[in-house]
Amino acid sequence: MPQPPKPPKAFTLVGTERANGRPQAHPRPPGTPHGDWLGDRRIFTDDLVDDKGKPAGHHSGHCTLVRIGPGDARTYQCFATFALAGGLLMGSTIFSLPSPGQIRVAILGGTEAYSDAAGEIEVSFPGPATTAFTIKLA
Repeated sequence: MPQPPKPPKAFTLVGTERANGRPQAHPRPPGTPHGDWLGDRRIFTDDLVDDKGKPAGHHSGHCTLVRIGPGDARTYQCFATFALAGGLLMGSTIFSLPSPGQIRVAILGGTEAYSDAAGEIEVSFPGPATTAFTIKLA
């Protein structure tokens, strides 16, 4: 079986949010708002375009609340997968809200063209329901 072509070492994708959910962890004290109980989650899926605006695939994943405080801080651990024409690319990160600014994601691996993938992804939020992913393969 021929090997898929290697992806570029660095490229940027822009995601537009298509759906999200915020399931709450259970059991929980009655009236506890989302984001105030360990295990609360954020689930998301985005359509992706490349730097020329052409469809590039989709990105889906989930973040789980793993730490509360100090004060208003909330720490989430996230896992996500990019489904791209050359294969799958998986990543994981941990970050705190409010206002994380830029998030750095460790590339865990992938399939096909990304089967030996390593490196990191820089994530930023240029607008409402829009996420920019700068993928840097090692």
